[in-house]
Amino acid sequence: GRLAPGTLLPPSRTLAADLGLARNTVADAYAELVAEGWLASRQGSGTWVVDTARASGPVAPVPLRPHGARVAPVHNLMPGSPDVAEFPRNQWAASMRRALTNAPTEALRMGDPRGRPELRSALAEYLARARGGRASADSIVICAGVRQAVQLLAQTLGGPMAVEAYGLFLFRDAL
Repeated sequence: GRLAPGTLLPPSRTLAADLGLARNTVADAYAELVAEGWLASRQGSGTWVVDTARASGPVAPVPLRPHGARVAPVHNLMPGSPDVAEFPRNQWAASMRRALTNAPTEALRMGDPRGRPELRSALAEYLARARGGRASADSIVICAGVRQAVQLLAQTLGGPMAVEAYGLFLFRDAL
């Protein structure tokens, strides 16, 4: 059905009990509808239906193109292609300059193919502290990216591999 704007919804605990669902399921649904602009919520005041017609304003007309006209994509939706438009280049350059200036000469040579020992040790400590993991620095391998990691795993595991049809193409290509 439809709910009129301003309609106060039942608390998530009450609705969950009425529907026989877990409270988190209802709370997640409410949160999603709030994020999409269908509901509003305030601690202590509850959750209510938003007047979407008033909130959205008038709809701008969409300009039409001639049939078959090619249009440059507005967004790059290619899997594995991050949006680099807002990449902090100046901060990155300053960090690289600082790292190269402070790095020992040894760090600039071909080193251990598993990755820098300092990084592997730091990761082992982090995994133990934050995740309760027990990994020694010697058992950690630093990869240049997901593709290299998948290739290494495939080589290590050996044998036939299966990849889902709609999986990221680079996984299939790496195998």
